[in-house]
Amino acid sequence: LEQAGAVAAADMKRSVYNAKKDTTLADPGVTVHCWYSNTIPTDTAYVYHDDDVANAKPEVLFGPGDGTVPEESLQICRGWLGSRVKIYEDMCHTCFLSSAAVVQDVVSLVTGQENFEGSMALAERKP
Repeated sequence: LEQAGAVAAADMKRSVYNAKKDTTLADPGVTVHCWYSNTIPTDTAYVYHDDDVANAKPEVLFGPGDGTVPEESLQICRGWLGSRVKIYEDMCHTCFLSSAAVVQDVVSLVTGQENFEGSMALAERKP
């Protein structure tokens, strides 16, 4: 990144990788409601076909996701015991903030009415 002139991005990448040593993707030990969309083409990789990355245009590879986050990252919670997963169709990452369906699901969750149509309960966590 620094070779391409993206010094700030290189610093950010170093900060994220350094922070990762203190984080984990392991089961958090509590029930997690994991809601996402995976039907929007999302950047998943950038391929440079030229050694001069400062001036080269990368080939952008796309895969499923929410337009911001790739599906592989979005579905990490599926491996956690007690996860409740709901996948929304064609909803972009930031669209969750203004979606009437999501707002209704949040209200249902906080009022104890957790029977969401289309939600998948994975293995239940024992109390």
